[in-house]
Amino acid sequence: MPRENQHYVPQFLLRNFCAEGKLHIFDKKTGREFYSNPRNVMGESDYNVVALKDSYYIDFELRFTHIENLAKPVFEDIIKAQNLSILTPETTATICCFFAIQHARSKASRERMSDLGNELRRRFPDVKTNDLPEFFSDQEYDKFIFLKFATEKLADLAAPLVSKVMVLLKLNCAGQIYISDNPLLLHNQQEFGPYGNIGLGVPGIEIYHPISPDLVLGLLCPTIGLRLKKAQAEASKSLNDLHLAAFRNPQGSIQAQLDHLKEVEEDLQRARHYYSMLFEKRLVPISKENLLFLNSLQLQSAYRFVGARRKDFAFAKQAIREKPHWKDFPRFQFG
Repeated sequence: MPRENQHYVPQFLLRNFCAEGKLHIFDKKTGREFYSNPRNVMGESDYNVVALKDSYYIDFELRFTHIENLAKPVFEDIIKAQNLSILTPETTATICCFFAIQHARSKASRERMSDLGNELRRRFPDVKTNDLPEFFSDQEYDKFIFLKFATEKLADLAAPLVSKVMVLLKLNCAGQIYISDNPLLLHNQQEFGPYGNIGLGVPGIEIYHPISPDLVLGLLCPTIGLRLKKAQAEASKSLNDLHLAAFRNPQGSIQAQLDHLKEVEEDLQRARHYYSMLFEKRLVPISKENLLFLNSLQLQSAYRFVGARRKDFAFAKQAIREKPHWKDFPRFQFG
């Protein structure tokens, strides 16, 4: 059986966060910091290799490498151009496939699937969960099914992403963007009760992936744009109603009313500008607040390691002190 360090975050991405060939790493479980070559972090020996009982093995690594080789020049072009104008339908689809694979193959996703298999066997010991016990142990069978699904169903995994709006977020403040060992971030402001609100195809989903220390690629559900447009239309109507009420006031508009109208108009103008950046220009500056939000998501979702170009993990350390449960990655909750 081969012994090869196989990455769940591609080395070509990690190199973008390097200075002089190495990047700084923060271990959120232990608080330790170290400096490393990309080939030695965010990967494991034979991570994508499944062992069979008769000393044979199945290696899925080349399938992941193929997607990486397609995505690498696309990311390089975006970093060079600093905008998305260079994208074509083909390169956009390549990014969607890369995101889908990145989501499926992460260490956190693998561990959650392992947790699920172990919990099923614990609760239902008589239920058959391994269809090929003569070839695989239970753990290796889980791994085999997971890798087989991630590679063979790539088109299905990527399909929900193609319809999303791609945006480029660019650092516009002091600080640096983190990249973790689970770099594809999923966030949703909508709530759907017990069904959950996180998933590649869930309405309202926001997906972010850092590609350099100052750039993040995002995919936004089109429903976000529809909600923003609706909110702007409602705000515009409210503003017109306020103007009409002030006009009808026989005593004329007092200064307080005029000041309020000005504030509402400015808020509406800012909302329109934000919509234009997101859904028309598709280029959004990352403010200090945005940076804290993105780095918080990286830290929280990381399986264990967070990387950065500069040795500055003050925010990560403070966040872990305030939220010690972030030391572990989000796991499935079993009732």
